[in-house]
Amino acid sequence: MVGVHAYRWNESIEPRLQQATERMRRLRATKMPAAAVQSLRHWFRIHHTYNSNAIEGNRLTLPETRAVVEDGITIAGKSLKDHFEAVNLAHALDFVEALARRETVLGERDVREMHGIVLRGIDPENAGSYRRINVRIGGTKHVPPEAVRVPEEMRTFGEWLAGAKTEHPVVVCAIAHAWFETIHPFVDGNGRTGRLLANLLLMREHFPAIVLLLEDRARYYAALDVSHSGDITAMVEITLDRLDDSFEEHERAAR
Repeated sequence: MVGVHAYRWNESIEPRLQQATERMRRLRATKMPAAAVQSLRHWFRIHHTYNSNAIEGNRLTLPETRAVVEDGITIAGKSLKDHFEAVNLAHALDFVEALARRETVLGERDVREMHGIVLRGIDPENAGSYRRINVRIGGTKHVPPEAVRVPEEMRTFGEWLAGAKTEHPVVVCAIAHAWFETIHPFVDGNGRTGRLLANLLLMREHFPAIVLLLEDRARYYAALDVSHSGDITAMVEITLDRLDDSFEEHERAAR
């Protein structure tokens, strides 16, 4: 047991965590041209939006996502929901970036606000509101807490979010991601909100944001599945793998 959470992870990931810290320090010491920073932001916004939505079944391709988000184009033959999901997630990322720069304490309200943006115009009744029904998640034995328990579970989670943490930022990110998905506090949009939250925690500690890829879906779901029993080793590993990708993008831009 560490603090209020009961998560555990394998010590074998320690060297990789230290390596991530080293790369982050080196990256912070590098002066990057403003244009490179802009271009990275741009790249991440489109790739995260496309992949995070695609994991949930959105049918827009990467180029279509770019056209919707950057040019405001509606794609023929694709649903308005697909379109809204892309626009909303890009806006939610802007919100997360702003939140990452602020010195404020993170909490439950920020999570609800993120979710409110994710479902804006798609499901106004549930956007930013905790579920009032009991749910099951397909493909897993894990049963999320009953609806009546959600506000209390989220209060505990919010208090942990707001508190001081001794774990490595990548571990903190994996804990938050796993814990949030275990509660599954919303009717819809939990996956996208969880991935936004994970990135927010990384960015707050000066790590680059990550893009969990559509091709990671099976591995990602398996890692979440194991995490419901308290072991987040697989979640930390997939986070580190994608962090390596992000470091490479940043290091290339810095050169």
